[in-house]
Amino acid sequence: MSAQGRVATFFRKQHLADEVQPGGVYRHCTQKLTETAEVLSLMTDEMGIPHVRFRVTIQAPYQRPFVDGPRTLNLRSFMERYREAVHA
Repeated sequence: MSAQGRVATFFRKQHLADEVQPGGVYRHCTQKLTETAEVLSLMTDEMGIPHVRFRVTIQAPYQRPFVDGPRTLNLRSFMERYREAVHA
């Protein structure tokens, strides 16, 4: 990846980090599943690492949605997994 591409990726991730707020909804899609995460809260652990607490709804074709949570991921992992913001 070029230096320009790395800079663009950094700013895109930073922008998403600024957008992640309680009540926000984000999506991760594969060919067989759609995961929709609703942010419940943000917190920082004793080491200063930011974490996202969220509830996830998993939808597979021809099946009823499955809701699980709350789950917790560090903010970076959450942003890498749930890249698509869902706007109401």
